[in-house]
Amino acid sequence: MKVVIPSKYAVVIARLRDPSGKFFRITDCEDHFEIEVTTGLSFERAALGLTPKEFGAFYRDIKVWGGAKKKSGDHIAFEPRRPLVVSIRFAESELSLVQKAAEQMGVTVREFIRFSALSRALMPTGGGGYDGPCQDS
Repeated sequence: MKVVIPSKYAVVIARLRDPSGKFFRITDCEDHFEIEVTTGLSFERAALGLTPKEFGAFYRDIKVWGGAKKKSGDHIAFEPRRPLVVSIRFAESELSLVQKAAEQMGVTVREFIRFSALSRALMPTGGGGYDGPCQDS
């Protein structure tokens, strides 16, 4: 998904950080900034240093390709289009665990599974976790 923000918001863009480049990358074009987003992304008004009026104008000025923007109070969320379907199978006991975990987080099972998979894919392991099958030497 690509998020396009006019250059007049350079101060706001300067507050955005993703040193790893795993979640988003910002390109400074002549008259705008392009943010290439790997997965969903959200902004909070206070973190961007904008007044409520400025935040409304900021939201209206943003353009999105390959996804959607949604504003709720002092929060803007960007969600990519998700046209691809992946089917998985669970044992009843496994699905029950997933359903309970999703309920505790206050999200749907689909959102929980997506979040869990993307968290694992985007976050470095802390050691001691399962890193896939052993490699023969």
